[in-house]
Parts: sequence; C-alpha cells; structure tokens
Amino acid sequence: MEDAVKPSKEAYHDTYAASFKLWSALRQQVLANPILPPCAFSLINSFRHWPPFPPIEAVKHQKNARDGFAYAAGFSEWTALPSVCELEMPSLRHLFHLLLTTKYLTGVTIDLNQQNDGLGKLWPSLQGANYISILILAWAYILSARWAELMPGRSTVAYTNTQAPNDSAHLPVFKVYIGSHSPKEARWWTAVLAQRRGWQATVALGQDEFVAPWSVSLINSPNFVLSGSINSPPTPSKQNIAASFLEATRYLDKFCAVHGLENQSLAALTAAIMIPSAFNKLVILPALRLVNIEPRRLPLDFKPLYSTRERSRVEREPCCVSKPEYLDRLLTLSCSTGGVRSLLEGVFFEPDIECNKAGAWIQGGFDVVNPLVDREPWVLGRMLMERLPESAPLWFGATILGLQKGLLAEIGCGSPRVNLSAAAWTGTVQSFIQQPRSELAQDAKNISRADESRLLYLTQTRFRPDCPWAPFGETPFEATDLEARHVLEYKGFSWGNVRINSHATTCNKPRHPIPAYLNNLNVTIPLPEGLVHSKESVSMMATRSIFDWLRPDGFNAQEKEIMTHGWINPGPRNGDSNVMSQDEEAPIQYVHVPYAQARIQSWIDGVGTV
Repeated sequence: MEDAVKPSKEAYHDTYAASFKLWSALRQQVLANPILPPCAFSLINSFRHWPPFPPIEAVKHQKNARDGFAYAAGFSEWTALPSVCELEMPSLRHLFHLLLTTKYLTGVTIDLNQQNDGLGKLWPSLQGANYISILILAWAYILSARWAELMPGRSTVAYTNTQAPNDSAHLPVFKVYIGSHSPKEARWWTAVLAQRRGWQATVALGQDEFVAPWSVSLINSPNFVLSGSINSPPTPSKQNIAASFLEATRYLDKFCAVHGLENQSLAALTAAIMIPSAFNKLVILPALRLVNIEPRRLPLDFKPLYSTRERSRVEREPCCVSKPEYLDRLLTLSCSTGGVRSLLEGVFFEPDIECNKAGAWIQGGFDVVNPLVDREPWVLGRMLMERLPESAPLWFGATILGLQKGLLAEIGCGSPRVNLSAAAWTGTVQSFIQQPRSELAQDAKNISRADESRLLYLTQTRFRPDCPWAPFGETPFEATDLEARHVLEYKGFSWGNVRINSHATTCNKPRHPIPAYLNNLNVTIPLPEGLVHSKESVSMMATRSIFDWLRPDGFNAQEKEIMTHGWINPGPRNGDSNVMSQDEEAPIQYVHVPYAQARIQSWIDGVGTV
C-alpha cells in the first residue's frame, strides 16, 4: 500500500539523483572554466534595489539590562495580482528589521599557512600580487566611517594609539608601498593596518555606546610597514584627526590605482560586507603576496571568459561602488544578516521540490559538495556562484572569509531561511509562496495544497509559512473555475513613515540552466536499494512544519492518513478528535476563522466570472 506521506524508495532516489547530477554538472562546469565569473563582482547590479541606509528618524534604541542595541524597522508592501479579480485581495506588509550596532569587535587574522589560498587558481593575476586582505581592512574602515556619518546621536570615528610601524621602526614583515603620500594619508594607513584596534567607529545613544558592525581587531598577524615618499610636511594637529568617509575612499582609490587593484578592491568589499554575518567569530583573511618595490600596473586577467561588454561592466563598478547612492544600499544589505543568510541559503532551494522530498534534494547536493568544503573550497565557492548568480557576490565574500563550512552546516539542516523582502530586491525565489497559482482545468474538482496555501496567505488568513518547501497533494473543492493566476507582487518599501523608491519584482523565472553538454554527465549514483536516506529527517521536519501551518485547526476527512502519519503526528492522540468522520459530509475546512473562510469561498465562487 502506498504511503500517504513518505515517498517511496524510488521517488526518494529520483529526487536524490536529480540533485546529485545537478551539482556534479556544476562541478564539471567550474573545473572546465575555473575563472571567476563577472557576477561575482557585480555588487551594484545585484543589489541596486535594496533600500538605502535608514534615515535618522527610523533608527530606534532598544535598552536592556545586558547589551542593548540600535535598530531600524521598515515595511515591504505586497499585493496580489491580477487586480481585476472581483475579490479584492488585501495588501500585505512584511516587517524588515535591521540591526545597526554591535558591542563587540570581529577578530581577524591573516592566513600564514596558505589554508585559504585557492583563489589564485580562479584569478591568475593574484599569483603575482594579492592585496585582498589589506583591502578588506581598508573597506572595514570606510564602511564604518560612512555608518558614523549616517547614525543619529554622538557618532564618531577616531584613531587609537595603536599604529602600524613606520618604515624604520621594526623589521618589516610585509612592506606596503603607498606611493607619494601626505602625512595624514600615512596616518590613516597606520590605523587601518595596526595590530589589534587602530581605529574605532562608535555611536552613543543614551547611556549606551556601540561600535560599527564592521569594527575589526587584527590579531596574531604579521606587522605591516609603510613605504613611499611624503609629499608634504607633517601637521600633527591635523594628521591625528581620523579620515572621513570621503578621505578614506580617496586614499583607497589612490592605492588601488598605484597597484592596479581596482577589481581586488571589489573582491575585498564583497568580503567586508560579510563581516557582520561572521557574528563576531574569528575570521581568517587570505594570504598576502605583496610587491615590495614601486609596482607597475597589474591588470586583472579576465580574457579567457569575459566578453568586451562583460569586462567593461566589471571594470566600471570600482569607479561607482563607493558613491553614497550605491554604498548606502550595501550598508543596508550588510546589516541585514537575516536577509544575507536567506540569499546564501537559497542556492540549495528548488521551487519544484515538495516538502516530503526536501531531504532527498538536500542529500543529493550535499553528497557532492561536502567533500569540497575542506579540500577545494574555492571550487565549491564557484559552484555556489554559478548556481545562483544573483547572490554570487555574497558567496564570493563568504568564501574569501572562510565562512563556507558554517553556512553549509546550517543549510544541511534542510530549512533554508526565507526573507521575502530580500528575495524581491534580488529577483530570487526563496519559497513556494512566491510562485503563481497553477492553471486549473474548467472541470477541476481539486486544488493543489500549494495553491491552497498561497490563497490562505494572500487573504491574510495565515502568517507566512516558515517552511519554504511546498506541501504535496491536492484538496477537493466544489464547482470551481479558477482562470486567474494570483501571485504576490512587490509594491514598495518604507522606513517608518518615509517612503523609499525601490523598484523590484517578484521573481518567477527558472534557475539558470546547466549547459546542455553536461546534461548527459556520467556519474555513479547508488541504486535505490543501496541509498541510505541520511536526510530523511529533513523531509519529515519540512512536512510537519508546512502541514502544521496549513492545518492548524485539524485535518479534513480525506486527510486522515496524513494526520495519523508518524511524520505529522509522532505521538498518540486521544480518539483522533481533530479529524471528521468518513461518514460526515462536510465541505473542506480551509480555516477556522469564519470571515477568512468566507473570503476564500467568495474568491473561489467569483474568480471564474472575471
């Protein structure tokens, strides 16, 4: 007898095999073309729809006995399409929280053991000069300086007494050539490259003092010493005033121009954006390869894969990304650690996979990627970028900082985070709820449970389900003629009462396809009888989660086998009181609330006349 909930061995195997082949094909694609793709550097294009940093009036101070914090709350607004339906769907509002402060520094150290040194295989010019770790430290300051300008209260950036030694003070370990420079410029670099904490960006709100989310402390790392020629006499009273956001940006741009590091600077910014998502854990920065003499320009070698158009787009971004109209959106992105996590975890979500097969899908992918986490992290990073180019800069930054293992451990639990605002702003699908209703025949007697869930959500009779995987199967309903395709549409965003111009659309496009020549990839997959269902618990938890959401007031008579299944109901019930008798003839219970039930029935009855 067929199980009402748990897929058969063959069905589990089919889903596993599809995922295994997909990720195996991605690996072969990356091995054949290892050079970094343009999407890895596409910070402006990928995140142009994110709202800018919140205005001062939207920032709130939350006090508590232990730490306290500052945050901003906004709302993304949604509606249901099409608008011609006789039943007017209510607007939806999603709360969007942004944590703006921390009280702790993120410890960073530079890799001296070449543990995270695979980037050079994907980026050939790094084998000659790799300044990315230095540039990450510079971007951490710049992001913090801009944050200090935008925060309310008493916000400042200041240097500490700790500095990187000058050219004659210590035996050099890494000599950093900064060209012809002013004393104030040199002072900035000594703060950025100082051991421990060379600068601090703080804000005082009430009795609490907080630091910027990108505040770092360089520990257990070699000393940096500066070289170059001073082009003006020192002015002690001025050079100890911390560089502003614009000054620091100018110093970094000049340094990159001297060394030809514009694209390395973009890579470093992707990593700096990910610093808050490290949650104050120690971060290992990539190994350095510095040019210890006055360098010649070192262009990035993109020729094997990049068209002229792609190269021009990548090369244009360094000139624009530090402009406030772009950087302020990246500040919002970086502070939204939940939104960032949802975009990263979305690479393993597949909209067509139902909840009871989620474990098989996750297992198939993880059996390919798990061996790469320690052995070939940069090959894995490239695979993740190819799978979802819209979030490629975030995976690029996460891979630079060595955050892959922790992120994949979370994803392996099988419940990718959902942030509909982040999904709308990046044009990605994170939940089946985002997809349009399926087409129904004129004589249809059933509605899919996925479509039923969408209706419940669109009519606000349910909060958004935490589970991104769609429920399986269908629910009967009477005399329907559903021709309209209702789907969530993003309308806009507000920081409190301040409306933000944000143009984004709900994405229903398929994932980026694998090249056709890889579809016939010959890979060895265990037979159904020999496949261990190691992620079956993922399917069980996803199934229980979505059905708890869909049926909070009990199951209907046709769903008795589902309700009593061990995946849904692990413990005994007294008399199965939450299911109607098979002898009862009653319509399907969509929800317990009469008003909501009436709205859904009205929609069902009326939409056929549209």
